Amino acid sequence: MKPAKAHLALQTHLFVLMTELCGYRTDTARATLVGVDRTTIRRARDGKPVSAEFVCGAVLGLQRHIPRLAAFGLTVSIDALFVVRTPGAGVRRLPEPERRGEVADLLAEIAARPRRTRRAA
Repeated sequence: MKPAKAHLALQTHLFVLMTELCGYRTDTARATLVGVDRTTIRRARDGKPVSAEFVCGAVLGLQRHIPRLAAFGLTVSIDALFVVRTPGAGVRRLPEPERRGEVADLLAEIAARPRRTRRAA
């Protein structure tokens, strides 16, 4: 019997926070940023394994917004955006986020903001 494989999984709360702060508020917009299909974003947000293409796209896409994210004390790295998941052993986090409370506060603030609506032309 083959042992279960570990995989990288997206830190959904942090990814959503970072993309919201950068103006990517839908899965379609996030997919454009990362360079993948919208359904791939949904699977990653649901905790499914992500590919190397997704990891690179997410990190490189968000690195273009480092000044904006740094203003909120957020850093863009593989360690920040992804965790190692092993079947049966739960989640092994890479470095633990130092500002978990601040991230939760920022997420709450973003969620409370009114959404922009597009006007018909």
